[in-house]
Amino acid sequence: MSVLDSILYALCATGALAGYFYLAPPFSSVVIGLCATFAVWTLFAADNSGKIVLRLGGLSWTMEDFVRGWLITGRTGSGKTQSAINAITFQIFQNVKNWGGICLDQKGLYWEILVRMAAHFGRNGDLILLQTRPPGEDMLWRPPHTINITANPDVPASTYAKVIVDTAVSLTGGRGGNPFFPTKAQLAIQTAFEILRHMEAYTTIPNIHRLLLVEEDSNAAIETLMNKGDQHSHELVTAFRSYLDQPPEQLGGVQGTISTYLDFFLNPEIAEVFCANEPTFSVSEIDTGKIVCLAMPQKFQSERLYINTILKLSYYFHALSRFDKSAEERERDNLLILFADEGQEIITGAESAFADHRAAGVIREARATIVLATQAYTSIHGALDKRYADVLMLNLSNELIFTVANQDSAVIASKNIGEREVVEKSWGWAAGKRSYNYQRKIKPFFEAYQLRKLPKFTAIIRHCEKPFRKRLVPPILPDGTYPKWFTYFRPDYAALQWLRQRFCPRQPVTHP
Repeated sequence: MSVLDSILYALCATGALAGYFYLAPPFSSVVIGLCATFAVWTLFAADNSGKIVLRLGGLSWTMEDFVRGWLITGRTGSGKTQSAINAITFQIFQNVKNWGGICLDQKGLYWEILVRMAAHFGRNGDLILLQTRPPGEDMLWRPPHTINITANPDVPASTYAKVIVDTAVSLTGGRGGNPFFPTKAQLAIQTAFEILRHMEAYTTIPNIHRLLLVEEDSNAAIETLMNKGDQHSHELVTAFRSYLDQPPEQLGGVQGTISTYLDFFLNPEIAEVFCANEPTFSVSEIDTGKIVCLAMPQKFQSERLYINTILKLSYYFHALSRFDKSAEERERDNLLILFADEGQEIITGAESAFADHRAAGVIREARATIVLATQAYTSIHGALDKRYADVLMLNLSNELIFTVANQDSAVIASKNIGEREVVEKSWGWAAGKRSYNYQRKIKPFFEAYQLRKLPKFTAIIRHCEKPFRKRLVPPILPDGTYPKWFTYFRPDYAALQWLRQRFCPRQPVTHP
């Protein structure tokens, strides 16, 4: 029996006693009968609280509702991270046993929250912190965990090559330029991936760089393939020689493009963590409850974008690979979550087989989901064609709308929240008498200007199955308490926090 059911049972018993002593028949019998009925109901009614994985703003989500995707929008400083992402992460830690996932952000700060939150729930060992050398550490420092972000042999070489090139083009400002050299570079990188895999060598980006740009490595690879003598080796040699036999000026341009695209991973601090020959962690381990986050200095902003994009791709591929299991095995799979703060920065192009708008609507059947936070709807439209951006937003069925950043996004948000029928009354004078006119109109629940004036930490919460609500979503710390500055301005939340800690200590439930 839950705490609320216990309180209701006590109130029913009190009401029955009051009816017996203070009311005369037949009123006493009616009151006693009603109270007894409610008391029996509280004892034997099914307790669905164990099925709830998240409560927010008076709404609750079951596992089936939660995995239908999340979109969190709001201007800078409106409370997306402190209120929404922190609250969701904390309750998932609290209510879902053994969840795993990947947590990405462009600010480079979210790992600090995750480290403290994992420690609060005793899951330090499940947190995989991919950390480059912190400022001030000497050369003897070694990373706690390493990964090879291009190691998955099941991801097509063409997919890795396209992600690398597309991300590099967006970083170097090459969109809309001559596609000749980027296309040639992509084909060369794809060939290099296939060669390294066929040779059973380490498929790291530094190795690809050496294979394509260092003559000695190129000749050694050709010799190894020739010695194998199989048909696939012959095809790879032919493709590789077609790359090397380009006219000198053209080859120089292609190699210069390749060098520009791959240089982001050649820094020793990056390579030792994300391009390890013998990594200590692989993305598939999120099935065992591992939670991945990144800690990188701000000097690696471009590298962070690259790595976030490829890790997101690896998450999608791993989630989709769950469909290769039997239904019984999928039923036992743990919950997987991709947290993407400032997610518009890592949205994949629509032509990719693992594009966000395709993956978002499918992976929920594999008990995996996306929590994407961005400043505005227009940020997503800037990263994707409008057709695909709309599909992505439709597939993220749960939504938190904080203070809207611009007018275009406010109009979209107003339409997403919905409309209602209202009756407008007007009056006038005719022939010396007042007349009234009633007219039915369809109007939005919230006009665009109202959404742009939402107070800080106030959000419109759109549940995938229930009516929306406008609620204050209070900020929380990694241990689940409210910040002191918040309780100073809101003493009601200070009192609520005290009561909750005193009388209702929450225990984690055990969703698989």
